[in-house]
Order: sequence, then structure tokens, then C-alpha cells
Amino acid sequence: MVLIGGAMAGSLHRKLTLKQLQLVSVLGRELSLSKTAELLHTSRPALSRSLNQMEAALGLVLF
Repeated sequence: MVLIGGAMAGSLHRKLTLKQLQLVSVLGRELSLSKTAELLHTSRPALSRSLNQMEAALGLVLF
């Protein structure tokens, strides 16, 4: 298994949805919450909530 920020990569699929992985991918590329929300057709508050949920599930800060 590969360690990513202290989390086992093999267990990530049980903690994150495809939509959440897409959010991380787009946010990493754009480096902007507003642009990411626009590209994913969602609101910035909804994107922030999802990011907070991912961080809580993984036990680490993503951005």
C-alpha cells in the first residue's frame, strides 16, 4: 500500500466519493474555490462543506 498524508491509499475508496475526488482534482488544478465551484456547477459553500467532510474523513488538511 502507498501512504498518502498518513492515510492508506487502498482505504481511500471507502472514504471518498468519485465526486469528491473530482473536486480535489479540479481544485488542485485551478487553485481557486470559486473557479472550481463554477466548473463543477455547484456553489462555493457546498464545495467548502464537501472539502471539510473529506478532510474530516481522512483526518488531514487537503488545502
